[in-house]
Amino acid sequence: MYKGIKTLLTLSAAAVLFSACHDNLFESINNEVKLESNGINGAAAISRYADYLLFPTGQLYYKTNESSNTTGLYNRQWNKAQLPATEKVDYIAGQCYYAVSDSTNLYITMHTWYENSSGYNSIKNRQIFTTTDTDFSDGIEWTEITLDDTITPIKLFMNNAVDAANRIAYLRAYDSENSTYKIYKLNGSSAPEELTDESTGLSTDTVTAVYFPKDGKTYFSKYYSLTANDEYMYYTTTYSSSGAMTTGSSIFRANGYGTYYTYSSASDSSVTDPSAEGWYEKDSDDNYVLTSDTEKASGKTYYTRSSAEGFLLDSEAASSTSCNAGGIISIAVTSNYLLLGTTSGLSRVVLSSTGSSTSLDNIPYTSSTSFSNNGDSIITEYGMSVFTRDPSAAEGDDDEYVASVIYGSISGSSDNWEDTGLYAYYKNRGTWNRDGTSDNSSNGN
Repeated sequence: MYKGIKTLLTLSAAAVLFSACHDNLFESINNEVKLESNGINGAAAISRYADYLLFPTGQLYYKTNESSNTTGLYNRQWNKAQLPATEKVDYIAGQCYYAVSDSTNLYITMHTWYENSSGYNSIKNRQIFTTTDTDFSDGIEWTEITLDDTITPIKLFMNNAVDAANRIAYLRAYDSENSTYKIYKLNGSSAPEELTDESTGLSTDTVTAVYFPKDGKTYFSKYYSLTANDEYMYYTTTYSSSGAMTTGSSIFRANGYGTYYTYSSASDSSVTDPSAEGWYEKDSDDNYVLTSDTEKASGKTYYTRSSAEGFLLDSEAASSTSCNAGGIISIAVTSNYLLLGTTSGLSRVVLSSTGSSTSLDNIPYTSSTSFSNNGDSIITEYGMSVFTRDPSAAEGDDDEYVASVIYGSISGSSDNWEDTGLYAYYKNRGTWNRDGTSDNSSNGN
């Protein structure tokens, strides 16, 4: 079928007959392409490991990280990796939903499900496995990571650095003994290391991380969408709670994380950048300096350490841009555009200066820009994750991916289940289309 055409024709037939806008209609139809039958269903995040790209959707799919500009290959490149043996419940083996890596190891989670007394599927076991195998063609030797009985693994995430040497993998887990969430750094088959340093945004709410080339640090966020180039980190305030998703409509940009300080009682503003929270008093040169005294006295000023929402831009609250793209769920960076997965599909915004759509200075433009290909017409479901193979390449010059899903009622959607899942753009093909394995018997899943 030609995705989008049936809906477009139904809604627009009368307008074609009685208005002068038929040229735009047929231009939209000409931008549509026939959906390929082979495409992986699911909306997982693509991650990097060694020379592979990974896509975990119950199965673990892998393909070469080599550009299609070199290989000349398009769809049907993905393969199924061998998963570790797990307990079977009702003849269903464990399923893989997270796959992340550091400089040497691949880590995955395996979930084993069962039907509870209410008739719903519940997770019986959550296990974490790791491997250092870099040749998936002859099987994979997996090692289970043992966790304390009070720790329940919730999610794996990583900073997804392009250079493997800079990659770090993390675990978000629930500590039942202390009734709190914790973040751990994964450490091969050894016990994970609990992290507590909040200087780069780490908190118990952390769900994502990004490597920032500008200062060589990894930054954390409680929001789903987070990416970076050499100048800024970009994110939106999208999160979920109790099964509901709240999407942000603005793109925030920041070039570092830090703290700022405010006066709680001050008549003299000569201290503009205090080094720490505490009592300050004037020295012999009339400059305020931090003192070891803990009590209020004449001539002293107290500065309170405060946390800003998200990352900080030049030690101030992060700047934001509303680019009229709707609810933004995920972000990926190229050298000249941000790709946006939104509640209505795929969008993009040029990295521009305010008020200009041409000069590039890494600031998102105030309006989203239509694609020169079919990217914004073929993908109309929730764009849960977007990914670019080479973030330094211009948009459309290298491989790009988006994983989409129908969010909410399938019966209430104009799209079909077969229309969702993984899509890819390859430059030599010049269009977006579904992306899957070579298995024709299961439509590429």
